[in-house]
Amino acid sequence: MCIRDRQSTGKKSLEIVHDPRQLHGILDAMVEAVAAANPNTVVVLNVASPYNLPWLSNVKGLILEGYGGLEQGDAFASLVFGDVSFSGKLTQTWALKQSDYYCQLNSPEYPGTFIPSLGYEHVMYSEGIYVGYKWFDHANIKPLYEFGFGLSYTTFAYSDLNISPGSITSTDRVTVSFSVKNNGPVPGAEVAQLYLGFPTVTQEPPKVLRGFDKTAVLDRGSTAQLSITLDSEQFSYYNNITSNWDVAPGIYQVYIGASSRDIRSVSYTHLT
Repeated sequence: MCIRDRQSTGKKSLEIVHDPRQLHGILDAMVEAVAAANPNTVVVLNVASPYNLPWLSNVKGLILEGYGGLEQGDAFASLVFGDVSFSGKLTQTWALKQSDYYCQLNSPEYPGTFIPSLGYEHVMYSEGIYVGYKWFDHANIKPLYEFGFGLSYTTFAYSDLNISPGSITSTDRVTVSFSVKNNGPVPGAEVAQLYLGFPTVTQEPPKVLRGFDKTAVLDRGSTAQLSITLDSEQFSYYNNITSNWDVAPGIYQVYIGASSRDIRSVSYTHLT
């Protein structure tokens, strides 16, 4: 069954509401009823942002279709009938519960403070650099589905991580290369992600996305060689003291993975 929202702007909760005039929970109750009648129910979410999924454990599968446009029907049919394998990755973190998001920590963040002279709520954005997956990593909160997550009909193995050169200056480029092998039963493509762990003096989040690359469709047993180049921009952080983008010397951890929480290979480079 397919569920879609009708949100054109921001929303005040993570409940799925097809029509703003409907009560929260109606679509959730419908999913529960269908799943109770058919244990092989697969839910397709035609939505643009995370929602609560109280029925998740009662359905066979979940597909996030997003807003696919005019050709989403053809694309969806190719995926569900197995003509091609899923290879999409999440661009947002889906939390286990709404209170896990940073904006839920205090009322000035959400829903804001009502200003009578303005006639609407004034919302503070005080999370700074800890946005999305960066907040979840910083606070060590386990998400339902992490940033960069995405399943496939096949599986992939990562190997042969190499960083060249291993020691650099702020003006050098670094090439990060690695192998991705399709070790599953069907052809498929993989989106590999590169995260950097900055020196502690920068006070950056534990991991920061600095690059990604997608393989071609790999046959069973085939391997692709991927490489991602990093320059001074990727090693930069915003320094509140100097009000500038600076590059700090030190050890930079290099993480290669299938998502922000599914790290497959780790190495480092030394910046002097």
